[in-house]
Amino acid sequence: MTSSQLVKETMKGNNPGRTPVYGWLSTNLTEQLTNAFGSVESFEDKYEFDMAHIFGCPQFYGEELEMLRASAGELTPELLLDVPMKSIDSENDYAGVIAGLKHHKARDRFCYVQTDGIFEAMNGVFGIENHLLYMALYPDELKELYRRLADRNIKNAENLAALGVDDIHVSDDWGAQKNLMFSTDMFREMIYPNHRKMVESYKKLDVMTSLHSDGCITPALGFVADIGYDFIHPWQENCNMPYSICITTPAKWQTA
Repeated sequence: MTSSQLVKETMKGNNPGRTPVYGWLSTNLTEQLTNAFGSVESFEDKYEFDMAHIFGCPQFYGEELEMLRASAGELTPELLLDVPMKSIDSENDYAGVIAGLKHHKARDRFCYVQTDGIFEAMNGVFGIENHLLYMALYPDELKELYRRLADRNIKNAENLAALGVDDIHVSDDWGAQKNLMFSTDMFREMIYPNHRKMVESYKKLDVMTSLHSDGCITPALGFVADIGYDFIHPWQENCNMPYSICITTPAKWQTA
């Protein structure tokens, strides 16, 4: 069984005989591992890693965004509607993904590519505090921006699947320490429909789909199940998400 097959079976809930080996190390330990092993890649090879985490989202706004930010002062959703999103059809946008896949696929690793979600991606545009405020003040404008982002995410996933990724890993932090950062109604109306649209499209690409969302997302679990993600990362027990939820209360999870 190859590393890729091992991970896929594990993600499906099967027991292939051993736990896949993986650690996300390059962000914090590159210098230390390079000093000790020559490179992060050498460390991964020595310990026969089974998975690879690759980043694969081209920037979705260009110079126009910074020009608008400089001229407008506060960047609000209705102003952002006039800023076009960048095309993502250039091979240059995927140079890092292509290089990562070439390296890790030669070692038969399961390659999951981190991509944009809906809420978290806009935090970089507005700032998280402003973004949360705008969800109440500009719901219609944000719905349109989210719709555009979802369509772009779908195109990005199609490009990634064509390159040979194994999993579209959607990063979209929703959780605070004990609850969602926004109301369940806001999640239902503004975020959930776009994730469902995205995952329905991803499922047609013969890839697995996963969700990364930090914090407590208990009120959204029913929606996540309905959306159809194959698995969730992480499951934070220290954020009001005991494992007992999975066993005792799935029927009570709020759904669409």
